[in-house]
Amino acid sequence: MKTEYCYAMVDLNGACWRIVDRATEKVALPDLLAEGWRPIRETQFAHHDASTSSYILICLEREPDGKMGFGFGP
Repeated sequence: MKTEYCYAMVDLNGACWRIVDRATEKVALPDLLAEGWRPIRETQFAHHDASTSSYILICLEREPDGKMGFGFGP
């Protein structure tokens, strides 16, 4: 099985949204981590409107079937 990937946006206040099928769903970042997702890359970006907050786009990966990196199990 291949490694799974997902993207999440986090704002400066800690609110988090998972990007799914060209839409977003509100989630808690600690819940994603508890599901086995681990961050591998992040990129900061801001809205064009200076009155709104900046966001961080996080790329997360997860090994299928509960496998952890380097072939180790939980």
